[in-house]
Amino acid sequence: MPTRDVWTKQRYRDPFGGHGYRRARCIAFAVALATGLSGCGDGSEPEPAGRAPEPPASPAPPPQDRESAGSQAALAALRRALDGGADPNAADPEGRTPLMLAAFEGHEEAVRLLLDYAAEPDVRDASGRTALMYASSGPFPATVTLLLEAGADANAADDAEGWTALMFAAGEGNASVVRTLLDHGADPSLADGDGDLAADHAERKGHSAVVGMLRSAAASDPEVP
Repeated sequence: MPTRDVWTKQRYRDPFGGHGYRRARCIAFAVALATGLSGCGDGSEPEPAGRAPEPPASPAPPPQDRESAGSQAALAALRRALDGGADPNAADPEGRTPLMLAAFEGHEEAVRLLLDYAAEPDVRDASGRTALMYASSGPFPATVTLLLEAGADANAADDAEGWTALMFAAGEGNASVVRTLLDHGADPSLADGDGDLAADHAERKGHSAVVGMLRSAAASDPEVP
């Protein structure tokens, strides 16, 4: 279990240990999980046996175009896998599901697709984190909204530190995500295992605007003592 010192020395947005998945690679990994395979692909189709790969086109497209094409190819592969009966709730050894992987990258289309195929939004990984916590650690209010509208628990806390999605968002200074969570019932008065509120996480990281938003929300809530 990570200690408070470890968490404060790392970025809040580090549930994958800093692997830095690209969107296409992330979805390709989700496909691998759902179909019971292992490893991370790049979202491209495998070459038929006995045929050499085609040489890359010249000139190469800009990196952003390649990334977009890779994401779309990976998304199509995910749809085919789900259509073929792949398990949308399959998990890796750390308990991470395809929905968590897609949520971490803020890939709305993949999140929506997985939810349409009965991915469970409140499944927890080995540390007790949910897909909503993964999404809330990044600047992805639309992805967070999708998960909340699918029934994700806005106030679930992880097992490692007792952090909620609101605390992950606050620690990263994601004001739009904090606002989205508050609008969907996230409780700013909840404390983690060390007694810290979401506002304390934001203050520790110097996110003054988020601190003000959270304290204002807490002050205006009649149920907050």
